[in-house]
Amino acid sequence: MDREFSIKRIAPFLLAAVLVWLGFQSMDSLEALHKKEAARRSALKELTVEAETLMAMNAVMNSYSKRLGRSEGGKGLVSVLEGIISRLSIQTYVKKLTPGESKRAHGFVESVAEVKLERLDLNQVVNLLYRIKSHSAFLIVKRFKVKSDFQEPDKLNVSMTVSLIRSG
Repeated sequence: MDREFSIKRIAPFLLAAVLVWLGFQSMDSLEALHKKEAARRSALKELTVEAETLMAMNAVMNSYSKRLGRSEGGKGLVSVLEGIISRLSIQTYVKKLTPGESKRAHGFVESVAEVKLERLDLNQVVNLLYRIKSHSAFLIVKRFKVKSDFQEPDKLNVSMTVSLIRSG
């Protein structure tokens, strides 16, 4: 009777084998879940960086939209530049301030003006560029050329093309 084949004798071994097999299967499943989690964390990091970039771009676009909205006033580009130049008290250095042609494209109007100033010092040039950049209207310096003055080498001659962008 001891040597007989009996389910009672084999059952513990079969149960142990099934438990070992289930353990290995659960370890494989757990490892696969860890890999998926790592991949999703990596994707989340990338999306977070993209979201931050998008928010920064959105903030820039909002500031541009506000500046375009402020550009709606009736003042032309030449009068805006004259106002900036007069606030800096550099009217006597202006040799040329002429409007160019306006262009329409994609719902925007771009007005252009040529500006030539002679015998400015570096501080005046920097202040002029800062005022143009930080003006409430949407002004862009398209072309900028600086040369030292022939008669006074410490003074600068500046020529630039400035654009005013308006919606319309």
